[in-house]
Amino acid sequence: MEIRVLKATTLLVILSIFLLLFDTLVNLWGNTVINSALVFGYTGGNTIALVISVIFLLAMGMLWKWHSFDGPGVVMIIAGGLVNSSERVIYGGVIDYFHLFGFYFNLPDVFIFVGLTMLVYNEISKLLDKKTANL
Repeated sequence: MEIRVLKATTLLVILSIFLLLFDTLVNLWGNTVINSALVFGYTGGNTIALVISVIFLLAMGMLWKWHSFDGPGVVMIIAGGLVNSSERVIYGGVIDYFHLFGFYFNLPDVFIFVGLTMLVYNEISKLLDKKTANL
């Protein structure tokens, strides 16, 4: 178990550095929007956004430590959250550079979405496996 967590921690560091470098390069490109809102355009202010981000990251860290480690999904969520939180501190908002169907988002947002999707899929799979094992 400890080797698995060490590998996951290494992956987390690598993904976080990659995301931060990618975001920095895109910021230099100049086609970006600073988004101080939270998810779905909630504009509660940057301080509230930062507090919510920190609480979310702490909750994910506790999930990682005390719950079963569910592979890359948790790592992707934490890496995306770390980069978005650091951008809130540095720039006063998240730097968004993708625009699709009226929504602005960035690569860390994609990592968070994919990671959450992976966690939900893993949990549903576990429930279905338990259900079929009891038949």
